[in-house]
Amino acid sequence: MVARPAPERTTEAAVELPLAESPRAARGAPDAEAGARPDIPAGPRWELPAIILLALSVRLAHLDHPPHFDELYHALAARSWVADGSLRIADGTYTRASLFTVLIGAFYRLLGDSLVVARLPSVLAGTAWVGAIFVWTRREIGRGAAWGAALLFAIDPGAVNLSQQARFYALHGLLFWLGAAAVYAAVTRPGGRRAWARWPVAALLLGVALHLQQTTLIGLAALGSWVAAALVLRLPPPRRLRRSAAALGAGMVALAALAQTETGRELWRLYRYTALWASAQESNVRWYADWLMARYPVLWALLPMAALTALARRRAPAAFCLTVFTLALLLHSFAGFKQERFIYYALPFFFVVWGIALAALAPGFVRLARRLAGRPPSHADPASHPAGRVMVVGLVAGCVGFAAYANSAVVLGVRMVFPEPGRRPYQEADWGAAAPRLAALADSVEVVVTSAGPKAQYFVGRFDYGLSATELMDYGRDTPEFVRDPRTGRPLISQVGSIERVMSCHATGLAIVEQLHWGRRWSVPPDVAEYVAAHADSVALPPAWGLLVYRWREPASVPSEPCPPDAAELSSRTRAGAPSAR
Repeated sequence: MVARPAPERTTEAAVELPLAESPRAARGAPDAEAGARPDIPAGPRWELPAIILLALSVRLAHLDHPPHFDELYHALAARSWVADGSLRIADGTYTRASLFTVLIGAFYRLLGDSLVVARLPSVLAGTAWVGAIFVWTRREIGRGAAWGAALLFAIDPGAVNLSQQARFYALHGLLFWLGAAAVYAAVTRPGGRRAWARWPVAALLLGVALHLQQTTLIGLAALGSWVAAALVLRLPPPRRLRRSAAALGAGMVALAALAQTETGRELWRLYRYTALWASAQESNVRWYADWLMARYPVLWALLPMAALTALARRRAPAAFCLTVFTLALLLHSFAGFKQERFIYYALPFFFVVWGIALAALAPGFVRLARRLAGRPPSHADPASHPAGRVMVVGLVAGCVGFAAYANSAVVLGVRMVFPEPGRRPYQEADWGAAAPRLAALADSVEVVVTSAGPKAQYFVGRFDYGLSATELMDYGRDTPEFVRDPRTGRPLISQVGSIERVMSCHATGLAIVEQLHWGRRWSVPPDVAEYVAAHADSVALPPAWGLLVYRWREPASVPSEPCPPDAAELSSRTRAGAPSAR
C-alpha cells in the first residue's frame, strides 16, 4: 500500500487553522505573541518605491479640482506671506496652523502662485504618510501586513482627498503617525544607541501636529493610555494591580482638578464645539461607526475577528494599534463636531490591524483555493499545472475582488482617479470656471455679498459682506450681525433684516451663493434666500458650476434702519483685480 503524501495532511491543518506561522516559530523560537519583534527581512528594494509611486500617482490625478472652502484661507494668507511676510486676507489675518501657511508660501516662491502648487505640500505629506505606514508595519510585523495596510490607505478616498487639499490634515496625519511610532519604539525598545532621542523626537513631532490641529489632544489621550497600560503590564503581578489602581485614581483626581480650572473649561468647550452646519450630528455618538459601516462595511463588521487574529499573530503592535484607534474613535464619537477628516490621523492604525489579520489568513485561503482546484482522488499539487495555477489565481482574485467591491471606499477611490463627468467624489462648486464672468459682474457693482468669502476673494478678487449663518455663529450664538470676521476683516450677516439693509444702502450689488448653501438654515436661510430672489435679478450660469448669482441695480427699499457704519467706505473702496486663471 502506498502511503499518502505528507502535503495533504499539511493542507488539512491549514484549513482548520489558516494562521501563518511567525518567522520565530518557524525556527523553533518562542512565538511572537508576547510582543517581541521578530527578525523580519527588509524585502526587495523595489517595494517601498512601488507603494510610494502608487500613492503619488493616485494623489496627483485631478489635482486641479475645484477647491474646498477652507483651502483658500491658507492659499490667500500664503500670498501675503510671500509679498510682505504677513498672513493677511483682505482686511483680516489668518493665523491658524501658520506653519502650514508658511510652507505653502515657500512652495509659491519656488514654483509660482497657483492652487496646484498650494496643494503640493499635502500631496507630498500624504504620499510620505503611506510610505511611513509601509516602513513601520514591515519593520515591526512583516511584508504581508505592510502591503495590506499601505494599500488600503494608499487608495482610501478620504486620504486621497485630504492629500489633494491645501490644508494641513495630511501633514498632521503624517506627523502624528511618526510621533506615535517614536513613542512605540521608546516604550518597547528602551535600550539601544539612539534610545535617548526617541522621546524628544516624539515630543517634537506631536507638538507640531498639535500646532496644526487641536484634535491631536484626543490622539495624545489615546496614545498616553497605551503607554500607561504598557508600562503597568511590565510590573510583576503583585505590584501590577496596586500600580494600576494608583494610576487610575491619580488620573481621575487630575481630571477633576483640571475641570475646575479655566483651562479645563476651555478644553471642554472645544471638545463639545460644533459648527452650525454640523449641529444635527452633535449628539450622535454613532456617527463615526455609521460612517465606517458605510465606507468599509466588510472591514468594520469583521473588526473583532480581525483584532483577535492580529493579537494572536503579533500581540504588541496589534495591541498598540487597537488601543490608539479604539480610544480615538470613542473620544471623537462623544465630541460635538464630527467629520471624517477629524478621524483620519487614527485610521492607519485600523488598517494595520487588518494588514496583520490579512497576512495571517492569506496563506490558509490560498491553500483552500489549491484544494478546490484539485481533482480527487489525485493528490498532485494543482498549482504545478498551468490550468491549476489559473484556477487558484482566479479563486483568490474573485474573493479579493468581491470583498473590495463590497467596500464602497474602494469604489470611491477608483472614482477619484477615473471619475464620471461631473460626479467626482468630494465635488465642489467650480468657481475657477466661473471666475471671468463673476469678475466682470463684480466690477460693475458697489458691493459683493457671498456665502463663500475666501472663494470670492481668491477667484473674483473681492467681497464685501459674508452671508453665512455658520460663519457668524462661529463667534458665539449671540454674535451680532455685521460683526467683522477677524480672518478677512469683512462684516458677516445672516438675517433678512441685514440683507435688506445692505441692498437698501447700496444702489448696485451682487450676491454670489453656492447652490449647496442656498436656502439652508446653516448658511443662507430660506427667508433670506426668498428675499434676495424677490428683490434682485437672477444671472444665468451653467448649472455645472454649482453657483447662484443675483444682481440688483437699484436699492431694494428705503432703509428702515441706519446703513452699516462702513457703507460709504465699501462703496468707494478700490477693487482689487481678479487673479489670473489658475
